Amino acid sequence: MRHAEPGSAIFRATFGEKATWSVTDHLLAALVDLTNMLVWMKSKDGQRNTNRPKPVERPGDREELDALPVGDDGAIGALEGAVTLKGTAMTPAEFDTWWSSN
Repeated sequence: MRHAEPGSAIFRATFGEKATWSVTDHLLAALVDLTNMLVWMKSKDGQRNTNRPKPVERPGDREELDALPVGDDGAIGALEGAVTLKGTAMTPAEFDTWWSSN
């Protein structure tokens, strides 16, 4: 199963919908998204920051959204109503000390 062809049924069964797209497909979708964004930025909507184009939906996007917890208020995971944690930065030496003690 480790060496199954990307288009095979066992590969799709193991990796789900994500297995249907190749690297080329992902790069082409990224190119379309970037082209749409460039055209939008040059438009009046882009100047007003309205009607932003939606990215091409990739295989697995739905699976990842479905896996996120939905709160009582309908908020999905950390996308809405997230708690912001604040702290102070540590130096690399402090991090090394902390890391070695844990």
